Amino acid sequence: MNRKLLFLILISVSFTCQIAKAQDSLLNYKNSSRYAAYLFENKLYDLSAIEYERVVFLEPNDSLAKMRLIQSYRLMNDLKTAKAKLDGFVADFNNCLNSDFAAENVRILFDDKRYHDCDQFIATNRTLDPDVSMQFKTASLLMQYRWAEAKETSKNYLLKSQDDLRLSKLYEISEIGSSINYKNPYAAAVFSGIIPGSGKFYTKQWKDGLYAFLAVTAFSYLTYRSFDKDGLNPYGFIFGTVSFAFYTSNIFGSYKSAIRYNRKRNENTVKDVKMILEE
Repeated sequence: MNRKLLFLILISVSFTCQIAKAQDSLLNYKNSSRYAAYLFENKLYDLSAIEYERVVFLEPNDSLAKMRLIQSYRLMNDLKTAKAKLDGFVADFNNCLNSDFAAENVRILFDDKRYHDCDQFIATNRTLDPDVSMQFKTASLLMQYRWAEAKETSKNYLLKSQDDLRLSKLYEISEIGSSINYKNPYAAAVFSGIIPGSGKFYTKQWKDGLYAFLAVTAFSYLTYRSFDKDGLNPYGFIFGTVSFAFYTSNIFGSYKSAIRYNRKRNENTVKDVKMILEE
């Protein structure tokens, strides 16, 4: 009985060792690198991040794996982790980012809408590729709706490098932004103060403008008829209060409508900026 038990224990230990060796072979550095690359190429960034964590652990000097790990987090929109990983890897490069890691840092800051930090990094870093630097500098200015600066910056660089297609497209956006005919919120409010609803017409909100005009006109007429017919009476005051409420809200609404109009024009103008940078 003891011999049979000992035999079973030996078989179990041998089988366990074989499984462990097989797993070790499967999860070694070479195979993990291949699998991580496959996941990344197929845009399974949440899984590629996990796999690249293993690859970097197995081989801390694999700079490509580190880059792909950072990119995986960025592309799955975990920008905080992407930045933390990048900052953690900086020490491994003697506090000096090469051009690829510098470009990735710019992309993270840009995607995180940290445009001021993005501008500062571009201004102080000396390893960024000049084309990448100018593209993101122009894009950052565009996202801040600083049309004139973006136009001037990209135009001057394009005079030296006319084959930069990305920058050319960004320059075209800066031209569109520079030609936007913004609506003045105060003018919209004044227009609606004179003729109810006209401020909404000014901002191309035709239905809202018509509604405001009809509402103020109707209740103003009811107020007038009520006082004209019955003198001072509760209904007249009620109609008058409602009319005044519509009138004042029509003025404030026109002011807000102009602000919304301008914001929408800005947002629509820059909606393709990120896509251009990723081409």
